[in-house]
Amino acid sequence: MVYHILLVEDDPQITEVITDYFMGCQKATEWSYEVDSAMNGTKGMELLREKEYDLVLLDVMLPGMNGFSVLRQLRRTKDVPVIIITA
Repeated sequence: MVYHILLVEDDPQITEVITDYFMGCQKATEWSYEVDSAMNGTKGMELLREKEYDLVLLDVMLPGMNGFSVLRQLRRTKDVPVIIITA
């Protein structure tokens, strides 16, 4: 089974660490992960309209549209699990 994850995070280092984590988990389990990433809330919303995700990892402090605004818009149409990440 392939799990589709959307990571909305503006810090490239955090994006890399989280993506690498899921890629490493693939080697240890029978599951596969596909991680898409967006550097801001607007791009995150675009991806959410284009594709179905099993999980959204959402930073609170994003340029432009913050994570809480993304979450409010997301909840109007989808019931995907969301984990809020923040420094």
